Amino acid sequence: MEATLAEVRAALAAVKESQALGLKNLIFEGYSELVCSILNDWSILPYWTIDAHILLCRKLLDCLHYFWNFCKIHRSASFVAHNLVCWATRYNLSSPIPIGSVPPFVFEDNDQGVTWDLLFLLVLVE
Repeated sequence: MEATLAEVRAALAAVKESQALGLKNLIFEGYSELVCSILNDWSILPYWTIDAHILLCRKLLDCLHYFWNFCKIHRSASFVAHNLVCWATRYNLSSPIPIGSVPPFVFEDNDQGVTWDLLFLLVLVE
């Protein structure tokens, strides 16, 4: 359940960031089929350990966005984004990051230096 809670927190962070950026039409991508299903289908009641985060996500989505969807993706489909987030987090970096400063392993499909699988991508539809 700890991984699910982390996925929900990542989803909430993505929703909040989209709000801060003023985005309206969104596709969120994440690794947890359970989290994506719960956020897409509001008739599904979340587990008590994640319900507060889920309810806040739903409230923000209801108020702020015209179109949104949560899609489950496999980590291998987003390995560059995953590796970049892990590398930047490890070294406490934030954007903008010059492309020349990104180490080559970030662009390789492997787990070198990657220690966690908690990522929610935010994709702009418009």
